[in-house]
Amino acid sequence: MRRLLTNTGAGLVATAAMTIAMEAMFRFLPRHQRYPLPPRLITSRLLRRVGTPRRVRRHKGALTMVSHFGYGAAAGALHAPITGLRLHPFVEGPLYGLALWAVSYLGWLPSMGILPHPDHTPRKRTALMVAAHLVWGTSLATMAQAVD
Repeated sequence: MRRLLTNTGAGLVATAAMTIAMEAMFRFLPRHQRYPLPPRLITSRLLRRVGTPRRVRRHKGALTMVSHFGYGAAAGALHAPITGLRLHPFVEGPLYGLALWAVSYLGWLPSMGILPHPDHTPRKRTALMVAAHLVWGTSLATMAQAVD
């Protein structure tokens, strides 16, 4: 139970590092690719899909942060059993971050019609998200192992 809580907290903190990295990298995208990043797009599309009232949609920014950090915390919790393998965090973290990116961006997001497959996304935006997940995974593994 302790490892689960540790990894959930590490997932939250890693999401903060990821968010900072995403915002920094966003500034280097070509101007025509500087439209909202996936966390905001995912939240907007899910709110529309479930028919959320306008008064709730007005809080899209806050809802984006809550869902983004919630997903990061949940993915951190799912990482708990892997922590016991004792791989170096600079191996374990990037692998886990890439796995999460693949499951999300190659899997459930396009299959549910929420985001297009990376083949239909500008390469620099895809690279940004892959890099952000590497930051997330490395941060997660480093913190989880440091506390464990």
